[in-house]
Order: sequence, then C-alpha cells, then structure tokens
Amino acid sequence: MRSTHAVFSILAAFLVTACDPASESESPAEDGAARTYVELLGTDTMAIERFSADAERLEGTLVVRAPVTEVHTYEADLDGQGGVTRLAGTVSVPEANAGARPDRSYEYVARGDSADILAISGSDTTRATVELPAGALPIPPRVPAPPSFMELATARLAAGAADAPLSFVDAASGRSIPSGLVARGADTVAIIYFGSPLLITRSADGTIQQISGRESTMRTETGPAAGSLDVESLAGDYAARDAAGTGIGVPSPADTARASVAGSDLEVAYSQPAMRGRAIWGGLVPFGETWRTGANAATAFRTTADIRVGDTAVPAGEYTLWTLFTEDGAELIINSQTGQWGTAYDEAQDFARVPMEMVAAPEAYERFTIGVEGDAAGGRLTLSWDDRTYFVPIAPA
Repeated sequence: MRSTHAVFSILAAFLVTACDPASESESPAEDGAARTYVELLGTDTMAIERFSADAERLEGTLVVRAPVTEVHTYEADLDGQGGVTRLAGTVSVPEANAGARPDRSYEYVARGDSADILAISGSDTTRATVELPAGALPIPPRVPAPPSFMELATARLAAGAADAPLSFVDAASGRSIPSGLVARGADTVAIIYFGSPLLITRSADGTIQQISGRESTMRTETGPAAGSLDVESLAGDYAARDAAGTGIGVPSPADTARASVAGSDLEVAYSQPAMRGRAIWGGLVPFGETWRTGANAATAFRTTADIRVGDTAVPAGEYTLWTLFTEDGAELIINSQTGQWGTAYDEAQDFARVPMEMVAAPEAYERFTIGVEGDAAGGRLTLSWDDRTYFVPIAPA
C-alpha cells in the first residue's frame, strides 16, 4: 500500500496534468504570491484552496466538495500578529449545479472584545454582535481546515512558546469553538479544529508544508499542489459531477440495516466510511484498539425482543456497537450507553463482548457495510469492508 504522502503526490500531479497549467516554482512563496493547497481523504480530493497573503491582507478562493461543491471567496484585513480585524466573503455553487444551495455572503468586523456580523442568505439578512473569546480567529463558514487560516493560527505561537490560546469563530454565525496550539518539536504544531486534532508542519518561515489528520477521525491530508491549478475549472467539473449524482456527497452517509430475526425486529443505524484507496485492516481500522464500527455518531443497535448474540443473552432494548480487531480475531462490543458521538466510548458501560468469525468477502466492499439476515429460527449480524466479512450468530433467547 502506498504511503499517504505518495498518494498525495500522485493525485496532485494528476490534477495538474488534467488542467494543463504552467508549472509553479517549488521555492518558498514570497509575500503576496499565490499558493495552492489540496486536501485529500484517501485518494479523493475534498477541498482546494488558492490564496495570497502579506502582513496586512489575505485573500483567496476555497473549493469545498462535500456534501455539495461550493466556492468560497474571501478577503481579510490582518493585524500582523496572526489576527483578523475584518473578514468578508461569499459562498456560491458553480453554474453546473446551480440551485443546489442559495448563494450566501457575510462580513465580520472585530471591535475589541466583540465583533459585528452581517450574514445574507438568499433574501434573509441577519445582523448580530457577538462576544469574542480569548484568541478569537474568524474563519469562513463551514469549511474544512483551510491552510491560509491555519497559517495565521500557527503564527501566534511565538518562538519558544509551548502553547497559545485560540478559538475559531464562524464568520457568518458567530459560533465559537475553543481550540489551542501546542508545539511539537521545532517544525510541528498540534491544533484542535472543531474537536479534531490536526498536526501542522511548517517551514522555517512559517509557511505550512502539511496538515495531517492522522491522529483524528477526519483522516485528511493537506499539502501544496505539485503545480498551479485552474481552481475555477475544477470547481465547475466537481459541480457537474454533483449534478450527475457522481460527486463526493456526504463522505460517510447514514445507513440502516433492518430484519426480523430470531423472533425480534432488529435495527442497526450507522454511517458508512469508504476505502478511498486506503489500507483498511490494521490501517483505517486499527488492530488492538476499540473502533467506532462506522463513522459519525455511535452505531446504534435495537432489538424488540430478548435474543442471543453468540453465546450472550441480550435483553430487548437499545445499545451501541463497537468492535475490537486484532490480526487473529475480532470482538463485537455491545455497550449500554446510547446517543453519543462515535468517539465517546465508555468501556465501563460495556454490556458484553462477543467473539466474531471472519470469512473472505465474495467481492471487495468499497464502503463499510453492516448487514442483518436470517429468519425466525435465527441468523447473523455481519460487518463487511474491503476483502473481509466478520459475523456473529443471532438466535432466539
């Protein structure tokens, strides 16, 4: 399996070839020179940002592909110390998928410990004044971690400092999310972005070289494009794919498996991450660690009657499902806590752990898929991804 860095280089090179632009210099960007970054999830491009900045001003274009391709254009006035005094921008859907969402615009103006916000969506206009938390940094609304603003954030980490206060503020809504900066060696900074840790590698002049989500559930990798990209043409192409039903959509869509098995109506509600060219077993699904068994919210399991899962009696009720995989086996973890996010596993609330069996999948599963099958006499619950299917029998109580 290729490394993430190798996959990034190959895909970035493909994007450049597809657009046939002139090659960019690989030397560090000068103040005001445009730079382009690509965010990948596996082998899929999730976002592209082109921006230019100097000590007083930042402006750029950010293409976000999921769940619908949108183009963010923005301009910001800077205070020279990693702060933003004004941020204004627009959000639109390319013409190829016109009408998918209304165009929006916003303006954020900082005034000491507060900020005035103007937001326009279609015919609706909203004005608000919000209090600013310590280390407030406005960002364009509802976007993945943009390298331009991550660069501003990391600039706040003074030489020799171990950490610095930081809170991201949605420039259109005023919603703030506490964060923080923690230095990890000479060239790496850990930053919390809407609950997920990102590792940011910088060059000596503070230019971002990589943003890695390898320690988070986001698992994205962002780095400089291998050459210049026609960002507007790419946005149009992505929007056309959306309109044709072949775009990214929701990265991990919700699904529900239902069946009447062993005298009970069973239901499993979960989200389906995709392989996207990544190693699954021992990679995206780690060995020796409890896994969320899907994505997003914790996978929910409901049985309307008492049943047996493996050799374990499970009373009627609602549970969440977790898993523990090793190189030699797997366990299905039935947990009594419900309604939590998929990272909020509490081992103290485990109801039971049931051994699972594994067989080779008849065909590769691109998306993680849970199945429930059988009849009144019994059946099984299956977990399928890539080249494997794990299963556990279900029988009447």
